[in-house]
Amino acid sequence: MDAQKLQTKFKEIWQKFDFFPSSKICVAVSGGADSMALLSLLINAVNNDRLHVITINHKLRPEAEEEANFVNSFCASNKIRHEILAWPENRPLARNQNEAREVRYDLINQYCKQYNIINIITAHHKDDVIENFFIRINRGSGLRGVANSLEFENYNISENIKLIKPLLNFNKKNLIEYLEYHKISWKEDASNFNDKYLRNRIRANLNVLDLNLENLFTTILNLSLTNINYENRLNELEVNCIRIHPFKLAEIDLNKFLKYSVIDQGRIIADIIKLIGEVKYTPRFSSIVEIINSIKSGFKFKTLGNCLLEINNNILHVYPEYKFNKEKTVYFKENIIIEGFYVKNISINEHYNITPLTPEIWKKIKREFKNIPKIVEKIRYFLPIILDSNLNISSTMITCIKNNNIKMYWQPRQSLSKLNSQERSRELINLLHT
Repeated sequence: MDAQKLQTKFKEIWQKFDFFPSSKICVAVSGGADSMALLSLLINAVNNDRLHVITINHKLRPEAEEEANFVNSFCASNKIRHEILAWPENRPLARNQNEAREVRYDLINQYCKQYNIINIITAHHKDDVIENFFIRINRGSGLRGVANSLEFENYNISENIKLIKPLLNFNKKNLIEYLEYHKISWKEDASNFNDKYLRNRIRANLNVLDLNLENLFTTILNLSLTNINYENRLNELEVNCIRIHPFKLAEIDLNKFLKYSVIDQGRIIADIIKLIGEVKYTPRFSSIVEIINSIKSGFKFKTLGNCLLEINNNILHVYPEYKFNKEKTVYFKENIIIEGFYVKNISINEHYNITPLTPEIWKKIKREFKNIPKIVEKIRYFLPIILDSNLNISSTMITCIKNNNIKMYWQPRQSLSKLNSQERSRELINLLHT
């Protein structure tokens, strides 16, 4: 693919992502070939005033500072805003690539919240998808895990930030040819050639093996479409047997649930654990199968993925394992998240205390919640409550405060219903097939 055709194709793809043409865009640029190509393509596709370029200095390699300064010089010559974010002094240096990635995204998310940016753009490309495919196969992933190798967008509801990967239609060779055509230099990260990392070993072997990578990528696309069809059917099953309460409780009707296949049951349990436990990764399927077998034989309590599971009257209750047990003071100046609950402030500037909901406090306020379904006791006492500056009880997180215009509700990091996101993925996958 020549440079002009690549730029045209990129603009076509970018139109699918750029819903708000005047909004600010955060671009993660390390100085490597992939991210430098992404930055150059964006410079030619959008108004440069929108671009906020971020480079992370992980302090893991002596070249890191030089690479960050290289990006800074490129941005300065193109009159683009650039920030170098340094590794936090209070955090130990990362032991591996996964830890470095987590800190990198934490820093970028913080920057985006500071400047009200809702889109983060990264330079993941076709080769990365193929490498992820093999990494997940090696990990023993099922259809969902393998299909998720191809992920265009990742939306974090609680942070209101979307991660976008517009280069998945291009491979590394395309991007390097584009840079060479435009005489744009880049920096090579020596750690990309270190064979202690699985990704690098897979990359090296893919270069040696006589594989048709385009056909392999098409296989990943087809698996992703298959998974979308399955997820849509699974969503119908979940709607039929699951009830989600606004105070962080899921109820599964076992009369319906136990009629499903073990595969469907496992996916449903995995979805609920990720929703209620707010874990990054769902438990291994073998652990989920153990829970399913325990459900069939009958059990009182089980734990899995930061969740407690309890059966009562043929209903499986799933709720968080932890309790909120620390008092803290907050100043409601902006939207905040407390213990997984989203607190939305409308018009108040006052200090409030967040404290555990104890049995004594519950006795005083339970009359306010006559119309709310009976709350399982174990859930009740992990809920935080809000006290005003006079230490009067204002509200629990399960309802809206009646005065002061503060609204509180649990907002999970992902939605159980995946229909909209699946249809969106189908649209983007079909774009790659063209």
